[in-house]
Formats: sequence, C-alpha cells, structure tokens
Amino acid sequence: MIIEKNGKKYEIIEYTAHWLVRLKNGDLTVDFQIPKEICKNSIELKDYIYQEKMF
Repeated sequence: MIIEKNGKKYEIIEYTAHWLVRLKNGDLTVDFQIPKEICKNSIELKDYIYQEKMF
C-alpha cells in the first residue's frame, strides 16, 4: 500500500506486531515502525500519518 502526504510517497508493509512505513528519496531510505497498539488497521494508520508532523 502507498500513502501520499505533502508530495511524499510512503510504502506501507504490514507485520504481525507493527507497520513499517518506508520513505525513499533517491539513495536515502527512512523506515518508521508503528506498533499495532497505536494503529490497529490500515485506516487508523493512514489517519495517523496524516496527523503526525514527522511525516
């Protein structure tokens, strides 16, 4: 799944205990791990990304 915010594309990978949110910009890759305690499903994760200033 891809989520776009402010011209950036975040690749989302679901794991059992967390979400991996990956931002690629040229040769640079930044990974964020979001625990499923914070975002239980993809809808909550999308809302979280849109609300958080770090994204």
